[in-house]
This record gives sequence, C-alpha cells and structure tokens, in this order.
Amino acid sequence: MPSLGSGLSLFAVVNTGTNADFNPQNNALQMTIEPNITAVNVQFGPITVLSNGAVQVSMTGLAGQTYLVEVSTNQVDWSTLTEVTLTNGVGQFMDTSTNNVYRAVVLSQAQPQLGAPQLLSGAAQISVTGLAGQTYVIEGATDLVNWLPIYTNGGSFMFADPTATNYQQRFYRALIP
Repeated sequence: MPSLGSGLSLFAVVNTGTNADFNPQNNALQMTIEPNITAVNVQFGPITVLSNGAVQVSMTGLAGQTYLVEVSTNQVDWSTLTEVTLTNGVGQFMDTSTNNVYRAVVLSQAQPQLGAPQLLSGAAQISVTGLAGQTYVIEGATDLVNWLPIYTNGGSFMFADPTATNYQQRFYRALIP
C-alpha cells in the first residue's frame, strides 16, 4: 500500500446498465483522500536509572491515547519497545537497555463515535463520544462529497443542528482537526 503522506487517489467507475465498461470518460468519479495525521504531542521524562541498570521513563500527553514507544540507538533504525496508554495524560515504561533514544507513535487515534441522530424540537440532536482533551470538528453534508464544518467541541458531548430540517437529507461526520 502506498504511503498516505501526500494523499491517496481513488477512482471508481459506476455503470447503471448490465454491460460493464471501464471507459473513464463516462460515468466515472475520481477523488483524493487526504490523510488525517495528528501531530504526536508527547513529552518524555523524567528518566530514572534504577539500581539494576534499567531506566524508568515517564511520559505525558493526551489522556486516554495509546502510543507505541519505539527505541533506537542511532535514530535511523527503530524498533517497538512497548505500548503505553496514558491514564490522566500520564504513563511510564521500563527499558533494560542503555543509551537509547525514544519516540512515540500514535497506535490508536482518539476517533469519536457518533450516535444516531434524533429529531427533537426541529433540530437534529447527535451524541458524540470521544476522549477527554481531544477536540473534534463535526461536519455536515447533503451529498457525502461537499463537507462543511458546523460545530467544534471536545471530549464527549451532544450537539444540535437546527438547520437539519432545511435539507432533504443530511449527513454528519466527526474529525480530529
């Protein structure tokens, strides 16, 4: 699979008839998906050398986020040392080797979960379940192509879209900005 660093182009051909053709000049759609890469904001330290020669490394970052801690002696070749989930934004790990450099790689993005929309008092009400400390942008669209930001909040929350009844159909998604 190619790297998503500069986006990934998808091409789909849709045929409504019974004969499939792959002529890109008719009934085709191309779209580029840009990666949603969140900067990893993790601080390492303090580092405590234990009596057995191992080190204990503390780390702070986004509460509830899980990271792979990678280790290197030359900052070129990296290997996975451990997996750490930050409870209340704090975690720690042990390393029995010496003279290592560490980096954290996001193992699981703090992806939000959207509840089923409910129409209450003329507005679409949607629950969003996310991680405390993580900001989410709610976007709306009528066609699954042209998305517009309509609400921003953090953690878990409820949001209302009073304009939902102005559209024949309305779609929602939540993104990490």
